Amino acid sequence: MTTTSIDQDTALIDWMNETKLTGAINTDRSSNIGHLRLLADRHPGYTFGVAIDESWDERALLELMFSKAGISADATFEQGQDHIDARRTVKELAAYGRRLGEAVERQELILFATAHPAGLSGVYATLASAVRQAGGRVCEIAEHLERGTTLMIEGMDDGEVWQISSVCMRYFGGSLLHTHSPQFAELLLSKLAERGTVPDLVVADHGWAGAAGARGIATIGIADSNDPALFVAQAQGSVEVCVPMDDNLLAYAYEPVIDYILAHAGIPRGA
Repeated sequence: MTTTSIDQDTALIDWMNETKLTGAINTDRSSNIGHLRLLADRHPGYTFGVAIDESWDERALLELMFSKAGISADATFEQGQDHIDARRTVKELAAYGRRLGEAVERQELILFATAHPAGLSGVYATLASAVRQAGGRVCEIAEHLERGTTLMIEGMDDGEVWQISSVCMRYFGGSLLHTHSPQFAELLLSKLAERGTVPDLVVADHGWAGAAGARGIATIGIADSNDPALFVAQAQGSVEVCVPMDDNLLAYAYEPVIDYILAHAGIPRGA
């Protein structure tokens, strides 16, 4: 596996702050603190399938999010501009890349999934392509499920599991949609297990990552500053890596991030 130089790290930090992946992010303080409080109340729409230990109250969650993402630790600050510390992001991105590279080297079966089709599907599709071209194993669900299997959820979020360019997502009514629900991952992973297939590594976010980690599957994830559940999962040990950054920007913003991940994975980007 390769590494990056201090200059490369600095260049990525500058880029992420410029594009608002980190730094003065678009996710404002009211969203950060509001979602944090919903998680403290164990609202099912914000747990992402993670079994949240009872010790995680509002204060503990705020301390965690300051430590992991760099948002303000001021409990009285409820509205205005919040921040993600890019130095924390770079540290987690390096770990993310190393774990991905290890999975390729070990010939682990890797499943990619996202709850943000617009923002992150391109990131995962590019990573999946690079993994495959480097000789790694990407989980193509059609190869492991019975022909004609429909993965339909009716509940908190209606929809089906669709896989496009190796990335699993929620599909409903002709569109790929955002979701916090862990049910799509739970259904897919259960169906795969019934057919004797268990991914060795899940690369995902939101409920896709939370549910995979809850099943004991090695998981690396990306989470915005208003999605504390995955940071809790990392603190509790069910998610190995959790990268703090905005999870729904235009695709160009993530291009240097992809390059950085692959550099630490030690695999070329490919075609």
